[in-house]
This record gives sequence, C-alpha cells and structure tokens, in this order.
Amino acid sequence: VSQSRYVLQDIEINEQITKLIQIKGFNPLQHQNVFYAEFSKLIEQGYKLINPKDDEKIDDKKLTNHFSFLKNFIELNQDHLPVDLCLTRLNDLAKSIYRTGNIDLSRSIFTYIINKNDKTVQQDALFSHLWTYIRSDDFSGALEFSNKYNLLKQNSEIFDPKIKFWVGQILESKKEIKLAFRALS
Repeated sequence: VSQSRYVLQDIEINEQITKLIQIKGFNPLQHQNVFYAEFSKLIEQGYKLINPKDDEKIDDKKLTNHFSFLKNFIELNQDHLPVDLCLTRLNDLAKSIYRTGNIDLSRSIFTYIINKNDKTVQQDALFSHLWTYIRSDDFSGALEFSNKYNLLKQNSEIFDPKIKFWVGQILESKKEIKLAFRALS
C-alpha cells in the first residue's frame, strides 16, 4: 500500500516517525521527497528567523540553535536526503545570514558545507566564506583561510575564477607578487 503524497505533506515529522521510517524504509524516491520536504520547511523557518516582523529583532541565539538543528537533521538523515540539494539551500541561507550581519554564524555554516566535501556546492561555499573576510578588509584573515583550505597551492583543485582572482588580490595586498601571479595562472 502506497501513501498518497498529499497525506504525507501534512504529516509532521517527529523523532518517532523519523526512526520508524529509517527502520522500515520507504520507496527510495518517496522517502527522499518526504525528508526533503521536511528539510525545506526547516530552511523556510530559518528565513523567517532572519526576516522577522517589523517590530521584532533578529534573535541570534534562536538562529544559531536553528542551524544546529538543521545540521543535526542533515547528519541523521543524510541517507534519506538529496544532500547536494540540501547543502545548496543551506549555502543560500548562510549568504542571507551574512547579509544580516551575523558573520560568525555564516562562517560556521560555510565551514560545515565545505567540510561535507560535496563538489557541487563546495567551491561556492569556499568563495562565500572567503568573501566574508574580503568584504571587511580582513586580508590577514582571508590569507589564513586561504592557507587552511589550500587555496594557494598551484595544483589545488580550485576551478572557480572568482576564488582565483580574489586569492591573487589578497596575495598582492600582502606584497606577495610572485604568489599572486601563480594563483591567477
């Protein structure tokens, strides 16, 4: 017996249902849709937290807790989620969080995405994280970040021209002209 997708959309996914589904399973496509629909709801809640009503202020603690919940949801259900799509949506949320001025939380989210090592979104997360330093003229922090993630190596697997350009600019600002040319080549 297959459940109607309309019924499944209205079911609130809690810990008991999650465990039951993980144990019993679903049709592979069907269970991915259910878990991704729940993840989408969580992402939308995140956007509501960074776009509060007119008389409310952004609650950074709630936002940080929400990211922890999102991260746990991905970790616990990654076998049942389209992880690349989830990380892309999380990356977009992190960019929005950065624009609200919560730099530390956005960096934490970008770092989480980078460390998941998903090639479809990793380079965009690398650039976005790097941009948080560049935008605030923290070239020392940007250089430290670039070293940590091997963005300065000539044989690095960085293909994004934005990353190459800005790494070159960072090196040039630090008077590392030879390294800057190498980064841009």
